[in-house]
Amino acid sequence: MDCFLGVDIGTSSCRVVILLDDLTIAGELRHDYDLECPRPGQAEQDVEEITRIVLELIEQGLSRCRSRGFTVRALGIAAAICNMVCLDKDGRPLMKAWTWADLRSHKQAEYLKATYGRKFYFRTGCPFHPMYWPARLLYIKENLPEVFKNTRYIVSLKDYIIYRLTGRRVADLSLASATGLLNIHTLGWDDELLRVLGVAPEMLWEPVEPTAVIGRLDRGGEGGDGAGPLLVAGASDGALSNVGCGALAPGVMALMIGSSGAMRVATAAPLLSSDNATWCYYLGDQLRLTGGSTNNGGNVLKWFRHNIMDDRLDYQTMSTLAATVPPGCEGLFFLPFLAGERCPHWRSGARGVFHGLTLTHTKAHVVRAMMEGVAFQMYSVFTSLQKLVGPPGEIRVGGGVVQSPVWLGILADLFDQPLLIPRYNEGSAVGAAILSMRARYEQKTLADIGRLVPIERIVEPDEERAQQYRRLYQKYGLLYEILVPDLMGG
Repeated sequence: MDCFLGVDIGTSSCRVVILLDDLTIAGELRHDYDLECPRPGQAEQDVEEITRIVLELIEQGLSRCRSRGFTVRALGIAAAICNMVCLDKDGRPLMKAWTWADLRSHKQAEYLKATYGRKFYFRTGCPFHPMYWPARLLYIKENLPEVFKNTRYIVSLKDYIIYRLTGRRVADLSLASATGLLNIHTLGWDDELLRVLGVAPEMLWEPVEPTAVIGRLDRGGEGGDGAGPLLVAGASDGALSNVGCGALAPGVMALMIGSSGAMRVATAAPLLSSDNATWCYYLGDQLRLTGGSTNNGGNVLKWFRHNIMDDRLDYQTMSTLAATVPPGCEGLFFLPFLAGERCPHWRSGARGVFHGLTLTHTKAHVVRAMMEGVAFQMYSVFTSLQKLVGPPGEIRVGGGVVQSPVWLGILADLFDQPLLIPRYNEGSAVGAAILSMRARYEQKTLADIGRLVPIERIVEPDEERAQQYRRLYQKYGLLYEILVPDLMGG
């Protein structure tokens, strides 16, 4: 029986799914790992350790397929955006990988913003922000001169792993478009921006379509003809989350809350907002992905669980506790900017706030306030996106949030729209497998395959609670305007 592997290299774990031709998941594997945050603003990962875990998990997936008599035809890889690694002339890492949550280049981002304004945003689709590569490269140039001097290649962690597997030096257009260095219109590296940064074009690898076949894995027999399965270039986890949940048709929005959060919609052409509130990346098959993101999603609950509760609460218990508290948490609000802010205001120095705490509030109130705070921030992203692409025909939800009925209920009530939950929770990993299927069956498009993704359930809003949340969101907006500008840090 033919099957396809999808690999998702996330911020907190690597996941592998085995997907059959009919989009049935025949198996899953997972390996968790930590995000290293040694100092405020830093969020990095050990390149070789993550590479070892990913390669071992791929081998386990292939082994499981062999034991079940499956023929692995192709493998695709998803990865978190903005992950950046500098390599020396021999292709060895000079540093740990900077993740999307690393904000240490805040000052460099502010300099670029003040100097160039929105000029490059309309070309790259990425505003100047510490998570994108322009500010990071300036930071390394100014603060880590030896690293910059010895840097021969600048790559994403996923592209480094593909290099380790095949020896090919390529960068998929999806992840490349989320670096802030790629021209979203021409789909080539932006030469003028590279000159501004002092980066030679040859330091960046060749951009290729996400569905491009990079080679075959050296695992004899999986292809059924003595050759290994096709290795496909892959794409960003966000792009493949849309693919995995089937959100590829016009007007179908994807709402994802995992470690971070995002809302995205596939568009035929690049769409850019006049106020820089949204971003635009490349998806694949000539589709663009227009959307907005927040740095703060499930990582907020993880912070509370590990740093405050010393792991005495699991996530199911937290969800159960939150369900005991009414909307609004009896006056408690949470501004969820523990990792700064991305969309819509791009305030990387924003800080988190609990507002309205009293002696009557309990940990149940705190947990629900965090869920509501993330939901309010997602709604602010939604309002900016809606101005650009119009109201959605439907909203599909993915990520860890689908494991929490109370959090889904908060989102449905706040958005006052039905939320469609696809069958597959591991949307990015499934999307990566679908991408490899698209590469294998060239006559099919991503949209063709995406239409087959089934909806498992629908979460309906409650009109009374929806009215409550409309009022609460107005209060949240006032608190944001009063507090956040004064909390900007360096």
